Amino acid sequence: LLLRLFLEYGSRRLPLGICATLAASLLAYPLFALLVLEFRPDAMCALLTAAGGLITVTDTSWMKGERRTLGIIGALLAGALLTKPTLAPVTIAVYGTAVTAAIGLHSHNKADALRAVRLVLVVGGICAFSVLPYYVLVFERLYNYIVVNAFGGNASIWANNALTQSPWTYYLTGPGGHAAVGDQWLTLALLLVLVSAATWLRHWRTTVAVLAVCLVAYTSVTVPSMKSPFLGLVVPALIVSIVALLAIVVLSKLPIPLTATAAAMLVAFSALTWRPASLLLWNFSATAMQVQHFQRIYEQTVAAVGAIPDLGRKRLYLPVIAQYLNAENIEFGLRQRNLGTPASVSTPYFEADM
Repeated sequence: LLLRLFLEYGSRRLPLGICATLAASLLAYPLFALLVLEFRPDAMCALLTAAGGLITVTDTSWMKGERRTLGIIGALLAGALLTKPTLAPVTIAVYGTAVTAAIGLHSHNKADALRAVRLVLVVGGICAFSVLPYYVLVFERLYNYIVVNAFGGNASIWANNALTQSPWTYYLTGPGGHAAVGDQWLTLALLLVLVSAATWLRHWRTTVAVLAVCLVAYTSVTVPSMKSPFLGLVVPALIVSIVALLAIVVLSKLPIPLTATAAAMLVAFSALTWRPASLLLWNFSATAMQVQHFQRIYEQTVAAVGAIPDLGRKRLYLPVIAQYLNAENIEFGLRQRNLGTPASVSTPYFEADM
């Protein structure tokens, strides 16, 4: 669906073959690797949220009642809300900012703004009606998960993680950025922003709206103490979406022969930065890197559990997320270090002291 939207937008400016080449080159973006390998809903929710937010501010035909655009935006919103309910606050913040910025910057008069607001209420109401039954069923657990982990008692646990000591760069150059973006793609995005400066300065209203969406998205996943490469995937999703849009803008200004050459260069860049290829080129061992990563997480977890006061009287809730990190391994690490062990380990959600 996302590639289809990308191709449709690009084919208005470029030959279809060039658009297909650009779309293929994006498949090596690290976020898509997470989507395929991890098979978690976070990545799909992020892509739906980013695509919907950017379409809302870059294609304002919906403000005139264009049904097709309204349908696409509404479908992307409903899809994002159903795909990952725990990210609903981020999704709603991004879409809310997008429609507010579009109406505020592109309305010619009060009548235009009111008509757009009515359309937003209608589409939003349809989306709410479609997702409401599911949210009613999971509301209590959803509320507890968001409040407890993001702002409640568990927030301090996330904040004390050594990997989140620089939260404002976590999803760009920190662990989250390395996992789903990569320094090479981040550099490419900045380069495209510079090269296309004349275009986005000329269309400053749309540029301001896009910046507002990006700022709200980044802030909404950065301010909470909760940090993981998955929780903030809306940032990598916005980056790849903007790369796609800016690549189309830049290539559409070139003669066809140069356009084909530039598209081929992007494919070459994509192939060389593709993780399996780069690991081979630079003689890195993926297995060795994983072992180091797992060992670091294991050491941090054992140290954090061992530092809990009065541990022997506490019940520990441990979500089993991997074979290398489980109750038995943690107990082994604690006993190796002559530390106490929890009184018990609980698997039912929220039925433990920690």
